Amino acid sequence: MMRTLIAVFLLVFVFTAAQADENFRNRLNTELTSGAYTAEDIEAEIHFGRELASKVLGRYPAWDNSKVNLYINKVGQLLVENSQRPELTYRFLALDTDEVNAFAAPGGYVFITRGALDQVANEAELAAILAHEIGHIEHRHYVEAVGLRASQGDLESGLTTMLMGGGATAAIAFDQAVNAMMEIFFETGLQSHEDEYEADQTAVWLLTLVGYHPGALKDFFERVQSQAEQEAAGISRTHPSFADRIQRLESELTTNQLDQLELATLEERLHENLK
Repeated sequence: MMRTLIAVFLLVFVFTAAQADENFRNRLNTELTSGAYTAEDIEAEIHFGRELASKVLGRYPAWDNSKVNLYINKVGQLLVENSQRPELTYRFLALDTDEVNAFAAPGGYVFITRGALDQVANEAELAAILAHEIGHIEHRHYVEAVGLRASQGDLESGLTTMLMGGGATAAIAFDQAVNAMMEIFFETGLQSHEDEYEADQTAVWLLTLVGYHPGALKDFFERVQSQAEQEAAGISRTHPSFADRIQRLESELTTNQLDQLELATLEERLHENLK
């Protein structure tokens, strides 16, 4: 009898989570398709992301650790299987710096610092950080931030049109956009905090879909929040407060009853590959 009750109990939560996930996917799909992005927009995004990625690597070198980078890519590609941007090829790389941070260049380039890797307690937390960055790419937060694609579907303006046209004006605009993006990465952060909250929300659902602990990102924030200020300075300078993000995540988890799902954390597998 007890086993039957437990089985019914779990089915209720799984069904509830599945319903909420379907609603989330429908909302995300509507958002991603409503802008009518063209092939030229996507080409410009990838080109821009490649150049931006090289700038990031000029600031922080790649961590020369093939085992770690292979592991990060395996976790990242598992998440990407549930991504809403199948036209992109995602790449994941660790940066050799003590700063606790992660970055997502448009077009599918995702970086996580050695400092952030030192802070994660299990594979679910690593996946959560990568999923947050995937969320930025899915929602095209940085594409909109630097005008790669004009808002309201205006095909006659925006950086894409200039890039397709070529010439000196396009080169200047391109360099200015790259510099603006570097400033967002390392100094100011995105203008709208809602973009960060949206990426956090996307991370929760990507984790759940793959089978990772849905609260892993919240767990990571709670632990990093208690660290010395200098250790978390990168995230604190360019993101909303940990307290606000934790509160939003708690609301997302409880509203959709995801906080009661006991999914994988995989602490041992993380230690085998990173520690």
